[in-house]
Amino acid sequence: VAEPFDLVAAASVAKQALVRIEAFSCAGVQVATGVVLNDGIIVTRERVLGAPWLVQVIVDGESIRATPQTSDAAPGLAFITIDDAEAFDVPQGVQVAPGDQVAIVGIDGRPALASIVVDPNDADLLQAQVVNAGAGNTIEPVDIIVTDSGGLVGVAQVGSGEIDVLTPDRIQGNGRLVVPDYACRAPLRRDLDPADAESAVSLSMSELLTMQQLSDAYANEQWALVRQIEPGKAALADANFVNGWRPLRQGFVYPVERSVVNGLSRWRIGLIGHETWNGNDLTTLFCLTWTVDPVSGAVVQTNKDNVTVYGSQPGQQQQPGFVDPSELRLSILDNCPL
Repeated sequence: VAEPFDLVAAASVAKQALVRIEAFSCAGVQVATGVVLNDGIIVTRERVLGAPWLVQVIVDGESIRATPQTSDAAPGLAFITIDDAEAFDVPQGVQVAPGDQVAIVGIDGRPALASIVVDPNDADLLQAQVVNAGAGNTIEPVDIIVTDSGGLVGVAQVGSGEIDVLTPDRIQGNGRLVVPDYACRAPLRRDLDPADAESAVSLSMSELLTMQQLSDAYANEQWALVRQIEPGKAALADANFVNGWRPLRQGFVYPVERSVVNGLSRWRIGLIGHETWNGNDLTTLFCLTWTVDPVSGAVVQTNKDNVTVYGSQPGQQQQPGFVDPSELRLSILDNCPL
């Protein structure tokens, strides 16, 4: 008689390789599941590469900065990498066959028991059918699939009511190029997608959203909100802002580096402002150092830095119209070190 499948043991196996991915860009924040494959390679959802300005792997409450990769991946998937591959004890890959039982584990850590079956449309491929659907959340793409004996089967690909089992050899190398998108084609969003609403963002992502909110408040001339987020401006009247601030159409906070000193988060950012001044479209790059209080969320600008203006006036770097932040990325990283 076969031993009952040990869901507790399977969840423990999944914990070794299952991580949360958080990514930030002008499009907002993306939160997704990630599975550590090997040598610091992590597979996650393709949408993460649509927010590649800051990508983090969250494991055991700690954040590790990750690098989005241009690579081949199965549809809907993408890869990021971390430098410290030894931070994870990755389960060994294992093959399964029809009739075997596995656990599908999501980012909440709750396992769902499933049985392996043959794909009805392709006898060479496998699918998983959930046995105890009530035990966990709805199965999501990139949920990890494991055995209770310590084996990594692969990840789930969900669609049309079916759960395809993507083994490591099916995840990689299918000739479909996935590229990080640093551009700003969509309007700014501060909200998570509805599917991610139950996932709380990390402190660093919360800080970035606070700084982005401050930038937007300046652009929208919401001076009451500016005074709330940036207490150093509390004594200024509305007229002080109007007379002293050139109106931005939109601003983008591009994170360069973060450090924490005495409980205060210190950020080095590139602040990219799109503005119209005397009828000319300009893009202004500020290199700024801001601190963010982790309790109040208050932002303090600690120093002033050189400003680079891109526009059509003499002495400016000549650019027609507004410059997309993707075109300034290397300039930001070179000129705004921590």
